[in-house]
Amino acid sequence: MSIKKSLDTKTTWTIPMSNDQRVTNIRFSRHIPFLCALVNNSDPSGPPQSLFLWPNHGPGEWRVLPIPTVRPTGADRLRQTRLHDAIPSPDGTVIAAHVGREILLIDSTLGVICNRIDVGVTGSREIEFDDKGEVLASACSLDWPPLVVCDLNHGSVRRLEPPTDCEYSAHMPRLSVDANGQRVALAFNFGAAFIWDTRSGELTNELRLSKFSAGFQDVLCQDTPLWRSWENQFCRRLKLSADSKRIAWASFPAMDKDMINMGACLVDVQSGSRPRLCPVHSSMLAAELSPDLSLLICPIQNAPAKIGIWEMEHRTLLMMVDSGFGGVPLDIRWSPDGHWLAFGGVRGLTLMSVEWNVWSHGLDCALWRLRIGDTSCIKAVGHPDFTSRFDKVERPEMRSLDELLLIAQRICSELKFFE
Repeated sequence: MSIKKSLDTKTTWTIPMSNDQRVTNIRFSRHIPFLCALVNNSDPSGPPQSLFLWPNHGPGEWRVLPIPTVRPTGADRLRQTRLHDAIPSPDGTVIAAHVGREILLIDSTLGVICNRIDVGVTGSREIEFDDKGEVLASACSLDWPPLVVCDLNHGSVRRLEPPTDCEYSAHMPRLSVDANGQRVALAFNFGAAFIWDTRSGELTNELRLSKFSAGFQDVLCQDTPLWRSWENQFCRRLKLSADSKRIAWASFPAMDKDMINMGACLVDVQSGSRPRLCPVHSSMLAAELSPDLSLLICPIQNAPAKIGIWEMEHRTLLMMVDSGFGGVPLDIRWSPDGHWLAFGGVRGLTLMSVEWNVWSHGLDCALWRLRIGDTSCIKAVGHPDFTSRFDKVERPEMRSLDELLLIAQRICSELKFFE
């Protein structure tokens, strides 16, 4: 049994934007309340891109930081200098952005470039720090090898190459760095993820869904028949757990006709146990995983402005929330501490506080109490006998957490789950 607790605050902030502006990437600092959002502007009278910085997550405290101009050199083309992602350092003092062949470290207060790192590859799609701000990794789409790892303490740059037989897609490589900066993961598509040791450069794990044992594949096909079709889709989000023992990733449709049937995968890296697959009906224009990888969040297919939160272990839709700005989300980010969710799109940027409590009994069942902004839910998941009995509890929203836990334990005891 386990109980997890998060922040007990309910707050929602929204930054409205014009129809010419769209938030395409959102990133949180790892340690302090600091949010950085990349905004693309289609109005020719303004800058094509800018960064919205939102320290302390309070009303009226956000500000705009222009992106320093970087001219193409040599054979670089203009599209190679376009920014696809930017992330604040763990302490919020600098913003890291991979532009052209360089990673720029930009002072978050002054907006000036305080350091340049020549990494020799272009087309970065995602960039990420470790917890200490000592390791910085970038996943690139226009050059090979596609993964760059920078040791900021020693000023070294390492380029890591996936296996030659991997299904390489330049469309949207995704990466994730663990908390200690010891492991970095990369995925091109839903079918496989790769993990390296950042210090030695050794490829430590190849997680290919098609190479799990035949027995597992039989179970997966019976349990989630669609997973075979997901293998050839792109990867929308990839995330390592803080200790790098688990990894999860979400799909993204390679073609429009694939938009209805998408999903996410959760794998225990060391145990080799069969993957847990969570099917969803979503366009996956945006997707995110909770820091502990227990929840998946993405738009609902038949209501794009609505965002669904799925429990990964039992593949259950817990609740839906509104994006807050009235538009379709183009990016969703969960803060590393689990206390905040941010949604960005064509009409604005919304930040919502998060509180959750979960009681679980092994893999049999779990009881969730989840609140995002002004929307909350209490839901039992897992064994159908457990969920059907809990659904008969009168007015659970009026009961305390301790009361709910006692009810859940009593039901499990009556069902002899404890034997």
